[in-house]
This record gives sequence, C-alpha cells and structure tokens, in this order.
Amino acid sequence: MAFSATPERIPCAHCNRTGTCSNGPDGDSCAICAKRGSKFRDYSDAPKGLPCSICEGKGSVEPFSLKLHNRFLPFFAMGFVTLLLIFVALVCFLHPESFVNVIGFAATLIGSITTYYFGGKPILSSAPQKKDQPDDKIPDNE
Repeated sequence: MAFSATPERIPCAHCNRTGTCSNGPDGDSCAICAKRGSKFRDYSDAPKGLPCSICEGKGSVEPFSLKLHNRFLPFFAMGFVTLLLIFVALVCFLHPESFVNVIGFAATLIGSITTYYFGGKPILSSAPQKKDQPDDKIPDNE
C-alpha cells in the first residue's frame, strides 16, 4: 500500500463535516469547543457558531497514523543522509585509499533517497476536467 504525501482526510464526526460545533444544548457549541474558543472572547453567554475543536473548523481530520507516517519518514531520511555524509567525510580523512568504493555506495543511497522525496510527484487536481474544450492541435492549412 502506497502512502501519499498528502494523506486522505476523514470526515469529522464531532461537527458532522460543517466545521462548526453544535453539540451542546439547544444547538450551542459544546463545553470543550466553548473553552477553546474562550481564548479570544468570552462565549459563556451564547456559545454558538464556534469552530469545531476536533477538526479546527475544517470539517475533516487527518488520521494520526498517516500524520505520523508523513512526518517521520522524511526526517528519518534526512538523518540517514546526514549520517552517510559524515561517514563519507570520515572515510575521506581516515582511509583515503578506500574512498572511491565508499563514495560510490553512499552516492547511490543518497541519490535514491533524494529522488524518492523530491522526484516531482504529480499533483492530482480535484477540479473536474472539461471535456468540451477542443484539443490543442495545429490547425490545418487549407
């Protein structure tokens, strides 16, 4: 299973995908959302229309496992590349006769990691494609 750089978001069950909390009595915001909203203003009288504290007003949430996966692996790769560069520098100074073998090995690994993370992944557009547009063809000369 391949993970994308931008994980799939799931609908927020707390606000029913609206981004606005109305889980309290009489459609007011719940106590947690009112407490988090009180940082900016006192909502104790009528806590209505406050942003959902679970999804931060977006209407959807990012699962923790995908959030962790998308943040851990790039940092792990950067650490691995840093260690490889330190290893190459140590070999360069301590064992210059085997530097050629080590640099080939390290360059292959660093190139693979860099290509994987910065390889220009296609961005999928959520906008519908228009099918009634003519193709960009060269007009026939008549």
